[in-house]
Amino acid sequence: MKYRSLPAAANGPAKDGRARLLLGHRSRSDLVRSPWWSLVLLVGFTFLGPEFLAGSRYFSTMVLAGVWGIAVVGLGMLSGYAGQISLGQAAIVGVGSYGSAIAVVRWGLPPIAGVGVGLLFTLVVALGSSPILRLRGLYFALGTLVLGLLIGDLLTNLSSWTGGSNGFVAIPAFSVAGYTFNDDSRAFVLVWAVLTVSVGVAANVNRSRVGRALMAIREDEDAARSLGVRVTRYKVGVWLFAAGLASIAGSLYAHVLQYISPGQFGLGQSVVLLAAVVLGGMSSRLGPVLAISFLMILPDLTQGTAITGTLASGVLLVVVMTVYPGGLGAIWEKLTGRLLGWQKAEEFDGA
Repeated sequence: MKYRSLPAAANGPAKDGRARLLLGHRSRSDLVRSPWWSLVLLVGFTFLGPEFLAGSRYFSTMVLAGVWGIAVVGLGMLSGYAGQISLGQAAIVGVGSYGSAIAVVRWGLPPIAGVGVGLLFTLVVALGSSPILRLRGLYFALGTLVLGLLIGDLLTNLSSWTGGSNGFVAIPAFSVAGYTFNDDSRAFVLVWAVLTVSVGVAANVNRSRVGRALMAIREDEDAARSLGVRVTRYKVGVWLFAAGLASIAGSLYAHVLQYISPGQFGLGQSVVLLAAVVLGGMSSRLGPVLAISFLMILPDLTQGTAITGTLASGVLLVVVMTVYPGGLGAIWEKLTGRLLGWQKAEEFDGA
């Protein structure tokens, strides 16, 4: 972490960087990287967003961006912090989505209970598939790819439960305690509030001993194990955490759209989620949320042109990662610091 050196006192010894570090004083530029800064921005956007976006053609798209953002937060923990690249995250979202829809439509449970049923289904699937965590690198990515394809086939073939390729219809809007989120404004607040809580929980985990253990696993799994890190336990834990957030996102997706089909949770959407994590910054809190929001509205921005949304996304990903490998999160921190007139602090080298 970077700290400013204190000025020398007029009538006494100067307090050096070590004292500054022990006192825990941070430079103003560190506030940009603070999780509280991200949460303040998200809370503001949650409640002010409907006022600014009302009547915009991007309003519904931003509601869905918030839904997928919840899944991206979990994927950021799994892929960004733990280094486990997953190509099946959208399929996990689908399990939660169908679990909630089945519970509400076929079993007559309230939507809040449907979220719990979807979460239970998803955690069972995640725990049952956890042996693939023994794989590493490309092999793990291929394992999650196969898992996603398998889940997609099951959602299609179990037509008596899922409606097959025709999809699942007549899903009611989300409601709790008699309050129904049955329009874009209410759905926006609900979805982005859940996203804000998800970012806060993930930020606290990342700053804890668990987060440091996950980063150690990402850098060198064997070295982390030699230092006493229980690699298997942490990998299973972050796998279940990512699956849990994906399930919640899936439940909200079903109640917001009120229609789901297997094609909405295919490989293409998994690639978009992973691209959001990479584009936003593998270790960034706010960056992937910005990235998934931009990727969601990109097809609308390129509509009517010869450039497709997929092509634009690919070009943007290559350009950003080539010019600024830190992703949108790092760019956001730099721009915010400059706009507010904050200068980078001098790095304390401990000498």
